[in-house]
Amino acid sequence: MKLVKTQIGNRPAGLRPLDCPVVQAALGALDALGIEARNIKCSSTDVNAPMSKNIPSVCVGTGGVTYLEHSLKEYFDSTDMHLGPQLALLAALAMVGLKGTKGALA
Repeated sequence: MKLVKTQIGNRPAGLRPLDCPVVQAALGALDALGIEARNIKCSSTDVNAPMSKNIPSVCVGTGGVTYLEHSLKEYFDSTDMHLGPQLALLAALAMVGLKGTKGALA
């Protein structure tokens, strides 16, 4: 038996400072929806690649809560799942602004 180690992907880590406009937009959206910011940390997410290239980005939740992630007993509670799309929309609007206003990235 022979073991061959082959890299099948590359997800470089990245972390935005708390004063980053994208992070502030996401935190403002969380606050507007009454959601407590819980996991502000470096993690393996879909935004690692753009963050590693210094592209401002942030990963927000889908609404609901996942338990026992990456285990055979992982499960998802869909309570308040409707807040995920609302969060994404509010954060995006805060970043780009509305007609007649200036967004965080403008």
